[in-house]
Amino acid sequence: MIYMPFSMKTINAFEMTRRMSACEIPAKHKGHRAFVGIYPPDTEHRQTQWRITRFELPSGLVDQSFPQEAMIDWQSLRRDTLEEIEDVLTSWGIASSMFDAPWNCDWPL
Repeated sequence: MIYMPFSMKTINAFEMTRRMSACEIPAKHKGHRAFVGIYPPDTEHRQTQWRITRFELPSGLVDQSFPQEAMIDWQSLRRDTLEEIEDVLTSWGIASSMFDAPWNCDWPL
């Protein structure tokens, strides 16, 4: 499998506006939707590391307020560089090129 790098648009959003990026991935559980979000460091808010979050949520809750307990297979990792985030994505089988603004994938958080 060939993995494409982050688009220049996504990299610029990370670097210039400190905006997070997200994508929807195939869910492992029936009736769920799965998402991955990447948050860049933001020294203004004392966030010095990159963060990557992955979880699944029942499909009916995506557009609603929901308790944290509704999320399953939740993982949140911190890494020092974008390259390390790309390594995590590769280990999960997710192409960096899938990431865009969170509102383009129904990001529920």
